[in-house]
Amino acid sequence: MSISSRRLQRTQKQQGSGPTIQPGAVSVSVNGSSITVTGVLTTTQSTTFDGLNISVARNETGYPWVFSTALSNGQTVNGTYTLNGSRSGIADGNYVAYISYSLDGQTTWTTGPRAAFEIGTVTAPVPGRPTDLAVTSSTTNSIGLSWTAPAGVVTGYNIYRNGTLITSTPVTSTTYTDNGLTQATSYTYEVKAVNSSGEGDGATLSTATETSNPGTIYPEPVTVSFDGANILFSGALTTTQPTSLRVNISIAKDESGYPWVKSIASVNDGTVNGTLQLSESTTLALGDFVAYVSYSTDGGSNWTIGTHVQRLPSHRRYQLAVPPHQSSLFTARYGTTIHLSSKFPQTPPKSVFHSSSQIL
Repeated sequence: MSISSRRLQRTQKQQGSGPTIQPGAVSVSVNGSSITVTGVLTTTQSTTFDGLNISVARNETGYPWVFSTALSNGQTVNGTYTLNGSRSGIADGNYVAYISYSLDGQTTWTTGPRAAFEIGTVTAPVPGRPTDLAVTSSTTNSIGLSWTAPAGVVTGYNIYRNGTLITSTPVTSTTYTDNGLTQATSYTYEVKAVNSSGEGDGATLSTATETSNPGTIYPEPVTVSFDGANILFSGALTTTQPTSLRVNISIAKDESGYPWVKSIASVNDGTVNGTLQLSESTTLALGDFVAYVSYSTDGGSNWTIGTHVQRLPSHRRYQLAVPPHQSSLFTARYGTTIHLSSKFPQTPPKSVFHSSSQIL
């Protein structure tokens, strides 16, 4: 029967209810173009083998065989059996050696562990494509990857993000974490195995970083005070864990809070862990306004006005030094409503009268 017609099974199995057969690893000694091989096979009871040898192949799969040595066809083994063989005049190349045996007239062959060796000076082909590329972790600013090494000689891996090489030198493990990314952003990765002959084909996948999970965010009520010319707005925002935010005190003329007239006390893309105090003075034209703390967790694309347990009385009144025909209303949204209006007779006391009609 020719080698090409034989069927191979790389297993270490129990033959039905019969003996357990264990082909061990093969050791290979290379001397120029010659090799000496040794291997051990064990059985749990007396077994006669139709075929038993140490096989040598050029392909990592172990098939087809180039040659066999340490032939022991028809050998009966009960316990431990050692196979020894040698071969000379082997062409340069990469090889694997292993014990193989048959119990069914050499129709089916079972093989043991493979031992790789090299004859002469061999230029290894470029590696194959890595397999099983997968995401192992994802945060708001990092993505972890893992993969399985391809067959052949591999000295490292090049990692590409969106088509750009991001590893200055090949990584030697089959895992990698890419840091410093932007949250809620899609990325495409490619992993290529490399060796002295070059870079092989890449395995690719697309994934994305996580959207920020800020825990709980509490925008505090805004308070308003006056120094006669400027208006001081004060507010705060509290987070239960470190969170990257854009935060400000927003001032709007519409009770809905939109559109904003101006934003003050702004913090752009800062990390808040605990309570952030906000305070800034500004001037406004006469009119009715609302003021509140607003925040964004996605770089300013979406803004949120949250609610909070009231920390100030539901209403607090201030007396303004303005002419009687003028008034102003400030409402600190979601938590405290602050009404500010004129409380004077037709001719206000001189001590509080302002000649300017543009206090606000």
